[in-house]
Amino acid sequence: MISTPLVIYFVYIISSLFVLIYAFKKDKDQLQIQLDGVAKFIAFMAIATMVRLCLLSSGPVDSSMYNIRMSSFLTVFLEDAFYVMIPYYICKKLNSKILKFLVWTAFSVYFASGHVYQGVWIAAIIGLYPYFISRKYAMKTSFATVMACHFLYDCITFLTMKIAKLLTYV
Repeated sequence: MISTPLVIYFVYIISSLFVLIYAFKKDKDQLQIQLDGVAKFIAFMAIATMVRLCLLSSGPVDSSMYNIRMSSFLTVFLEDAFYVMIPYYICKKLNSKILKFLVWTAFSVYFASGHVYQGVWIAAIIGLYPYFISRKYAMKTSFATVMACHFLYDCITFLTMKIAKLLTYV
């Protein structure tokens, strides 16, 4: 018998791949990485990482990320495909502002629920990501650029936590 989480994960992957295929056929510009957008993000992350290291190395380091494997970041693009591209394309077909609000809210809450392990307040803040950060930045650049930046963010955050942990021993 197939477990419910496995079915949900399967639906998540298949629907993410379908929206990527849809974008490839209908909206190819959204699947091109704009390197200038990525470069600006890397510059921002360099500063943010130094601030993080200064803050983290002076106290206890959050251990919630230590259960995550680095290889899991290879599928981070699916998060943006599912939680941002799907509601974006659904809302392009809707005329009602209320329905658009409900679609974005549903996807954002579902996205945030996957981050509750980091704490309720963190999950609430992360719930703002799909609409207010990812969608907005994709409109300035592209969804592929957002996916590349999201991948870099997760990797840099993971490595920053590891480095901060090492600095507490120094």
